[in-house]
Amino acid sequence: DAFGRAGVNVLALINEPSAAAFEYTHRHPRALNSKRKSLVVYDLGGGTFDASLVRINGTDHEIVRSLGVGQLGGDDFDEVLVDLALEHAGRAGDVFGDRARGRLLDEARTAKERLAPQSRRLVLELDDDDVAVPVDEFYEATKPLVQRTITAMRPLIGEDERATLHDTEIAGIYLVGGASGLPLVPRVLREEFGRRVHRSPYPSAVSYTH
Repeated sequence: DAFGRAGVNVLALINEPSAAAFEYTHRHPRALNSKRKSLVVYDLGGGTFDASLVRINGTDHEIVRSLGVGQLGGDDFDEVLVDLALEHAGRAGDVFGDRARGRLLDEARTAKERLAPQSRRLVLELDDDDVAVPVDEFYEATKPLVQRTITAMRPLIGEDERATLHDTEIAGIYLVGGASGLPLVPRVLREEFGRRVHRSPYPSAVSYTH
């Protein structure tokens, strides 16, 4: 309705997993073939996690099954980083009001989003002092969060916990959602499922650009 009021001719609407699947087939056209006809869309947003098994036949996309965790996302990673920074500053027992805690979380979110694969530390400003948290320590503390997403999506791959993508007709796992931009996420998923894990170059926007 908003697009129509703005004078845009809306031809169709599609769901977010299908939008991500369209981008995947555009960027990885050779991944799909007669033996690999499905895709798992891994969507880790700011506050929720969703995974969908999408069966693809040309331009037809059928969502076979969706699973998720209602309260798991990038916000949880920010909370972990704030707690680690307070520990390093020797202020783990400090009590903060909502506004002060909110500022710390904003600092953590900004530091997290600036992370690159070669980064060695995250720096947060705490009362005009810089506090550095080693990236390896942050990853170790947040890896259980990524493992929770894997546990939630595992039934889409197969009921056998040892099942890999090679045992299925799944072409790959496509990472979307802002929190999937954290380098730790694709690393852990590749360790679990192999090389056929790809991250959207625009993880925060893929579901809205189609």
